Amino acid sequence: MLRVSASRPARPTLDTERLKLHRVTPEHTDGFAALYAKPEVMRHLTGRPRSHEETVAHVAKMMGHWETHGFGLFAVTLREAPAVVMGRAGLCYLEDTGLVEIAYLFDTPYWGRGLATEVGRELLRWGFEELELERIIGIANLENVASQAVLRKLGMAHEGRAFHYGNDVERFSCSRTSWSG
Repeated sequence: MLRVSASRPARPTLDTERLKLHRVTPEHTDGFAALYAKPEVMRHLTGRPRSHEETVAHVAKMMGHWETHGFGLFAVTLREAPAVVMGRAGLCYLEDTGLVEIAYLFDTPYWGRGLATEVGRELLRWGFEELELERIIGIANLENVASQAVLRKLGMAHEGRAFHYGNDVERFSCSRTSWSG
């Protein structure tokens, strides 16, 4: 598994034109709790809202991923409103596979604005150029055609169906050599 070397410390933030990605800290818990409490936001992720206790555990898991691997999921804010968590996105290991997954989730007011594609481009750049990953995969539930469209816009190739996180999903991938940056 990849571990960012001490000579290449993990980045605490990434920026896009409209977004700021912050390394997850306990201070983000309330923002994630509000986000994860919404059934429509969680429909394709867990199928149900998360309780506050589940959110606290998930934040701890995200922080642990950073500590263990030197990269992970970020809290996402608008650049002009950096105190409001409006989503999460990043790169993380896909459950027990050794594969690095691109992941993103946004609150409903931000759907349909191209933010997932914007953040996805920056995450692929970060993964290939800074983390020097060879391959990044993306998954989307079968019904989540919007997320599948984002993965295609990012230039990820459709690999077919797979089973991850207890769900049938469509799986996509991109290699460093095929990435068009």
